[in-house]
Amino acid sequence: VLLEVTERCNLRCRYCFADGGDSSVDCGPEQMKEAIREIVRQCGEPLLQFSGGEPTLRDDLPELVRFAKETGCGYTQVNTNGIRLAEDSGYAEALREAGLDIVFSQPVPFLVENLRQVRKILEMSDKYIALVVNKAGRIYGLTSEPPLLSECVIRLWGHLTWTITFEGGKISYYDARYHLHTERDNDLGTLHKLTSKMNPLNMEKLEAVILQAVRQRHGTILILGRAQDIQSEAERLCAAKNAIGIQRTNLSDKVGLLTYLTSIDGAMFMDYDCTCACIGAILDGDAVTTGSTARGARYNSTVNYITRRAQLGQEFVGIVVSEDGTVDAVTDSRIIRLNLNP
Repeated sequence: VLLEVTERCNLRCRYCFADGGDSSVDCGPEQMKEAIREIVRQCGEPLLQFSGGEPTLRDDLPELVRFAKETGCGYTQVNTNGIRLAEDSGYAEALREAGLDIVFSQPVPFLVENLRQVRKILEMSDKYIALVVNKAGRIYGLTSEPPLLSECVIRLWGHLTWTITFEGGKISYYDARYHLHTERDNDLGTLHKLTSKMNPLNMEKLEAVILQAVRQRHGTILILGRAQDIQSEAERLCAAKNAIGIQRTNLSDKVGLLTYLTSIDGAMFMDYDCTCACIGAILDGDAVTTGSTARGARYNSTVNYITRRAQLGQEFVGIVVSEDGTVDAVTDSRIIRLNLNP
């Protein structure tokens, strides 16, 4: 359903049927809300498109979009030339928070010659809302919807760091190298084969905790072990000022805390019952293994630590989550790549 909210426009395009100008008077917000109520009464859960003129000239457009969503519109769009969205990031953010998926009436060419405009529009996107680029290489909107299987997603994480996710795999670039990943079904079911100390009855809870840790995009380390070994190591590391001790906390029903507990550097120590004893731990010990220059400090320090503690009679399992999404399960005798889709 098309709803014209203004006759004003900030362009004077010769081919446009609209009467561009800024002299007309808009209907008040209550009149517009009554029109939205009537549309919902007659159409159920319509796809409502705000149009004009140029609808973003209305300062109350975010309020109208929010009202439309709350009243029952299943989907909302705005038919806009994108000028105000590119120039006023606060207005664009207000529209996003109101629940709008945006469609540009004049798609923006994704070209080097058009770099400044593309950069402005890109600033409107974040991890919640993405630019949509068609096969012709034109940006034609913004969406909060998840991608289709046939689509690829490009995420920019920082300077010269990006990820392209597509059907069947993922390519990332960081540390001046390309990294190719394949995506398969979760294979956490192999974890209980790594050690005889892991209780199969706790596997479901343990899997939920590990999957939450994998969502830490900066990477992290989980050290798993028997309760007595985890507690003694936590006490040793805290006494050496190499870890932050916490009151023993079971995370099986508080998995959301993993995002915060693993946001700092260092490892988190947790027993097989999902009880955490310390966070931010520095994995110490003499070098007893040969490292891999193809992997980072997080991976190499975990392999060395697990091997060293095994020599001292403590059996641990390390879960290493790398920044590129790679997940490795480490014991003193084997290393298994886990292909996880959290």
